[in-house]
Amino acid sequence: MTQNDNTRPKLESVDRRAEAPPPTPFDLPAEQLEQIVARASALQYAAGESSGRNLSEDEIVSIAGEVGLDARHVRRAIAEVRAEALTPKTRDLLPWVSKLVGPPWVRVKRVVDGDPQQVKERVEARLRDQEQLRPIRKNKTYSVWTPDKSWLRRLERSLDMSGHGNELARFGHLEIVAAPVSPSSSLLTLTLDTSELRNGHAWGWGMALGMTALVFGYGLGGWLSIPITLAALGVAAICCRWTLAYQRQRLALELEGLLDHVQVTGA
Repeated sequence: MTQNDNTRPKLESVDRRAEAPPPTPFDLPAEQLEQIVARASALQYAAGESSGRNLSEDEIVSIAGEVGLDARHVRRAIAEVRAEALTPKTRDLLPWVSKLVGPPWVRVKRVVDGDPQQVKERVEARLRDQEQLRPIRKNKTYSVWTPDKSWLRRLERSLDMSGHGNELARFGHLEIVAAPVSPSSSLLTLTLDTSELRNGHAWGWGMALGMTALVFGYGLGGWLSIPITLAALGVAAICCRWTLAYQRQRLALELEGLLDHVQVTGA
């Protein structure tokens, strides 16, 4: 057999691989578009290939239209993202506690009819007349409210003749942000400070279970006190997170009620 004969099978196999058809493309659901775009952006940024170019609103609408998204919904989403950027970022002074038991605030948001100033004024009227709060900082689209601690308001809350409960007056400050979404609607964001509630729950659960475990472990043997106490603190963190989640859900309903009121009065 010649040398050419020995190499012929290898060449034929290479040719057959080169002529193999490309992988068959498959369709992806449109719901995965956000995930795919986010992943592709992360890969391009990691590779140092980010162009840094800004896209115009028309370009975004055009790109979204290629995957079947309606232009009016895309423009509404763009406006909401812009409004979200105007919302002040809440600082967390104890981020490690937030990782264990949750954030020190409750936040709800909704797009409602009306310009930002009108929407904010409707909320503020409710806070002043029904929730017994008073402003400590105000401008056209942003304000911060705190419980009214005058003796008359304290007496009204203690008697609670109307049965309203004044739930929001039992916590820290309430932040209101109204940002434009369209000429006729605004994004309203309410943030209630619950840091005292969170810290009180964390301290209470930690002391109740931690100290009990420490005493119990020391009674069994000094060297057992540390692992038993650490285990008890872990259980305390879980219990605290559960109870705070329930409290935050209940407060979120109160804030949603405020948004409902704003929506009804603006209709």
